[in-house]
Amino acid sequence: MADGLLKIPIFYYINDNNQRMKIDITGYIGCLGLILFYASCNSPDDVIPRPVISITSPNPNLWNESMTGYVYGIVPKNYKITVYGKIKSGWHNLPNRETTVLNIADDNSWACSLSINQISAISEYVIYLIPSGYSPPILVGANIIPVKLNLVCVSKASILTE
Repeated sequence: MADGLLKIPIFYYINDNNQRMKIDITGYIGCLGLILFYASCNSPDDVIPRPVISITSPNPNLWNESMTGYVYGIVPKNYKITVYGKIKSGWHNLPNRETTVLNIADDNSWACSLSINQISAISEYVIYLIPSGYSPPILVGANIIPVKLNLVCVSKASILTE
């Protein structure tokens, strides 16, 4: 490096015709530099953990008239919970279509009221943590939960009962 230039190694490969071919890596050197720079700027300490939704009793057979749980890793006033249940006819808002959003208490707990009929008929539950200003879709027997909800939610939990 007497002339001050960085010497880039030359790499070769053998193609299908058994010929030695030179690989031009000069374009990759710049990309590698950017990747190394980005990696040095983002240490594991900078990673923000994803919030976690917990269900106090994951066994629906033990629920009396509500499903309860906690959300970890959030400021409660900034988020809400929305719950969906799958009955044979499709997905429904829980506890009902008039109450689609549940508040999170200051101690990070939440509760979703359920009737005994709902508990026995639902085969799957999905609980979403959503930003406070978002209005989740109202579902009355839909075949699927809209993809947008999965994109907007901050975290989600599922429970299969069958």
